Amino acid sequence: MACRSPPSNPPRPWGWTLRTTVIQSGCPNASYLYLDIGSNIGVQVRKLFEPEKYPHRHHHHNHTHKHARAVQIFEKDYWDAVPRASNVCALGMEPNPHLWPRLQALEEAYNQRGFRTHFYRFAAWTEEGTMDFHADPGAEHHDWGAHLRLSSNDTVKVRTVDLIAFLSSLPRGKIRVMKLDIEGAEWQVLEKAIPSGVLCSDFVGRIMWEAHAWGTPNETWRGEHTRQAMLNRLHEHNCSSGEYSKVSEEDESYGMDMDENFGGAVR
Repeated sequence: MACRSPPSNPPRPWGWTLRTTVIQSGCPNASYLYLDIGSNIGVQVRKLFEPEKYPHRHHHHNHTHKHARAVQIFEKDYWDAVPRASNVCALGMEPNPHLWPRLQALEEAYNQRGFRTHFYRFAAWTEEGTMDFHADPGAEHHDWGAHLRLSSNDTVKVRTVDLIAFLSSLPRGKIRVMKLDIEGAEWQVLEKAIPSGVLCSDFVGRIMWEAHAWGTPNETWRGEHTRQAMLNRLHEHNCSSGEYSKVSEEDESYGMDMDENFGGAVR
């Protein structure tokens, strides 16, 4: 279960880090952004830039789809971003230190190929500071359920950022899709994000998210931990643009990914 602990000794403001890395990644020149909040091993970013590797695996009611759901969403929402490598920049957030080596390798290889990508080693939250991060070593895929919590014998301190402030700092209208998979912390984040207006279409075009059945102790979210409860709250908010962000379920296909051939070399 994700738990909130009071931020302690906030590090240098995230805005400084954001400005530096966004400039280095070339994102100011990109037409659009993709935000990968809770990147895990970076599969969704790979579906964005290498869609041909991720065909749809399932047949449903005699209908087949050429690509995985996320690939279909990217094709729809970034239809005019051609070529995608020069028109879209991917920014991810993943606090799990077990995954940093892979994400760093992916980032470096992708930027060499012209796929503008950057992963922040931050946890998405409602304020800036540090919190304990726990990955269950007893789970078969222990990194899949890693989460924020108060304390444990096997935790590490991770940096948290105010996701709402993060979104507000980015160019308005450029975020076509944002994935949000933060293992129960989404409810507290949504409680602050919805009334702030950042989940309106002029900020974020679409949210691709996973609704977890648990939340955080002492959270202020008003409602059940269900997708419908989130939609109800979102629909209640009056967006200045007149439309709220589209909502889609996260695509969890290819959880173990296809390969680690990030450089595109033929093997």
